Amino acid sequence: MDSLAEDGILLENHFCTAPQCCPSRGSLHTGRHQHVNGLMGPQRRRGDNS
Repeated sequence: MDSLAEDGILLENHFCTAPQCCPSRGSLHTGRHQHVNGLMGPQRRRGDNS
């Protein structure tokens, strides 16, 4: 843990773009907000009707 702390970085001014996982990850991957990248909420796998 000490090695990780020494080699890591500290982000002091950052925020999450969405409280849900998929829209937030989509924003990280595309560089666009969730209303632009189309991921507005939890996503299901294709064919999952439950």
